[in-house]
Amino acid sequence: MNTSKEIVIDNDFKDAYTFYKRGRAKSKLKNFTGAIEDFSIAIEISPNQFLFCFRGDAKMKIHDYEGALNDFNKALEIDTNHANAYFSIGFVKTKSKDFECAIKNFSKAIDIKPTVSKYNICGMTRMKIKDYAGAVEDFSKALEFNPKSSEARRNLINAKFLLKRT
Repeated sequence: MNTSKEIVIDNDFKDAYTFYKRGRAKSKLKNFTGAIEDFSIAIEISPNQFLFCFRGDAKMKIHDYEGALNDFNKALEIDTNHANAYFSIGFVKTKSKDFECAIKNFSKAIDIKPTVSKYNICGMTRMKIKDYAGAVEDFSKALEFNPKSSEARRNLINAKFLLKRT
């Protein structure tokens, strides 16, 4: 009696996975144009939110912010709770100095999956628009996650100092 379970992976998934892996390898080698091509093929075979985010990240590396934004939004069409897509949209928005929109997207990413780095980046973006009280709140929450974070502690001290000066 054979007790082993055979896992069957459909060919479309295997093909998409092959192009995904090749795209990741090209990204690591900083061949972002090649990575975009491979991620695009993988998306044609088996579109999913992760592939759109990987392609969007590669587009950001070559400063195609509009293309990256389109990919991150497509990821959100598939999964409205994809924290990385919101976070990446926030980064794109900082490039165009739309800090309010960036903060909204960072905050949405934090609501879905909070991390120290997300709080730190959101807080640093708040500092750019002189929202020192909001920055203090973000850096304080970052320290709740990791009380040993020297970056969060340094940022919190700076934000508190600037808040007192206003």
